[in-house]
Amino acid sequence: MMKKLIFTIALLMLSMPVATIEAGDSSSVEEQAKESGTMWICGGPKSTKYHKSKTCRGLNRCSKTPKKISLKECKKKGYTACRICAR
Repeated sequence: MMKKLIFTIALLMLSMPVATIEAGDSSSVEEQAKESGTMWICGGPKSTKYHKSKTCRGLNRCSKTPKKISLKECKKKGYTACRICAR
């Protein structure tokens, strides 16, 4: 029974996608934004950060639906980069 459980877990782990981190990848959120041209903001009354991904956990408590916006527009409105995305 234990061998079957271990085998099943191993198969599940092999089928999961693996995130890769490139060595020397020190690009900032702003550099990545320039490549894509768009960021995500919450747009709620207390929101102050922009995010490079709609799925960033910094948007978890967003009271509104996240909106796509250009980096230029983010800066114009006073938004700053999310610390979670910037890692």
